[in-house]
Amino acid sequence: MSDPYTLPLAEKIDPAYTALVVIDYQNDYMAESGAFERTGSDAGMMRAIEPSLAAILAAARAAGVHVVFVKSVYSTPDNRFLSRAFLHQARRMRGGLYHEVPALQPDSWGGEFYGRVCPEPGEAVVVKHRFSAFADTELPLLLRSRAVQTIVATGVATQTCVESTVRDAFFRDYFCVVPRECVAAYRVEWHEEALARIDRLFGEVAGLQDILDVWAAAGRAPAVG
Repeated sequence: MSDPYTLPLAEKIDPAYTALVVIDYQNDYMAESGAFERTGSDAGMMRAIEPSLAAILAAARAAGVHVVFVKSVYSTPDNRFLSRAFLHQARRMRGGLYHEVPALQPDSWGGEFYGRVCPEPGEAVVVKHRFSAFADTELPLLLRSRAVQTIVATGVATQTCVESTVRDAFFRDYFCVVPRECVAAYRVEWHEEALARIDRLFGEVAGLQDILDVWAAAGRAPAVG
């Protein structure tokens, strides 16, 4: 008798009930002239995953995997989305970010998706105002309406918005898979520590090629790479 709690990757990411969630790949986080680099962060490692994100997006679309983009909207002239606690923490640890340097403003260049990592017509875009894509957003309804059981979480940053989203997904009883090459952080140690926590507690950290191979073998996508 097989163990019902042992689930191979191929079953876990079956395109029929999997969503690829692309988190916060936006100019203010990524670009050299974005708000985060202007306040001291180095997004070089995060820009470097763009080809991997483009590859997994192409494979997901070809395989019929549900694709959901997530974008942050934070700064507004009246700070309607940023609480005193949020702004206090930003002042403590992030210098002028969100104070002298607004970030992720509505309808701004900084809030647009970066490079080739952009939604196609008809793909869902979820707006969030906190680290987790589940915090007061329509993401739970979208996933439930599509009978999604597994999320493949990609994007940035590994230790904040990606990990927060994976934690919340796990607490809602979703299977979670994180392709190592499709997430990144401003510091390599933050990235590696977060991946270790996720793999131990909240989901499976997998290789990108393993995921591409599964979707290709499902007969719904061509082999990539």
